[in-house]
Amino acid sequence: MKKLLGILAATGLVATTGATVVSCGDKASAFSEVKDLSMKVGDADKVVEVTVSNPVKDTAFSATSATVAAATVSVAPAKDDGTGKFKVTVKAVAEGTSDITLKYGDSLTKTFKVAVSAAEAAAKKDLSTTISTKALGEFKGAGDNPTLEELVAQVNSKNSDLGLAASDVELDGSATTSAAKLKAKSESEKFTGSVDLTYSYSKKEAVAKKDLSTITLALGAFQGAGDNPIIGELVDQVNAVNEGLGLSVNDVQLNGSPTTSAAKLDAKALSEKFTGSASLTYTYTKKEASK
Repeated sequence: MKKLLGILAATGLVATTGATVVSCGDKASAFSEVKDLSMKVGDADKVVEVTVSNPVKDTAFSATSATVAAATVSVAPAKDDGTGKFKVTVKAVAEGTSDITLKYGDSLTKTFKVAVSAAEAAAKKDLSTTISTKALGEFKGAGDNPTLEELVAQVNSKNSDLGLAASDVELDGSATTSAAKLKAKSESEKFTGSVDLTYSYSKKEAVAKKDLSTITLALGAFQGAGDNPIIGELVDQVNAVNEGLGLSVNDVQLNGSPTTSAAKLDAKALSEKFTGSASLTYTYTKKEASK
């Protein structure tokens, strides 16, 4: 063997490390050609087919990525099945480059490069053509004229799957009760251009709030989980003795701490249905723990 290697060295035929595997009496193993890859973020994984000449069954095969932040890699199979054929799957992760090193056995290696570029930005949609229904029909709102948010909501209700957001557009001029113009913000990633909208808008009639002091305040006897009732239990009992009231925990807050016989609820300022306060009386007991 030493004599053979000496002859090879003298004639310049000794392979460089990682190019081939040579053993005495055997043919050399070598990788097939593998070209560098160019990918974009978001591309489907690329599968590179690799062949090793003169394969040796059960020889380990692996691949490593020098920069996993840019690209990752996996192989199949991990051991030679006797065919010398392998699949190397490359996944683009983020913009950058990475050297992918293939290894067969202890010494045969091959490296190729993967260059990953940023994903192409999706083409922006022109509002004038994307919004097919520009006549928005009748709708109501809180103010004398519709707000941007109310207009966007109405546009989406008439144009399914549009996905327009208030952050994508701004009013071009002032909205009236019959017309408005929306234009895409320069920073919008989805839309461009502008659109003229028509509609019939009216202000919602103010609903008179109910004064909590006018409801039935004597709640009778009820039980709960704790030593004293919580707000949810009180609201449930209020609704039980005031049919159709529709009070919710979002409408009220406790004024002080409830006892086993009395509590006071105040309407929240943001409640659209209730105002004032309710001084409640009742007989509350804690439920016995089940045995």
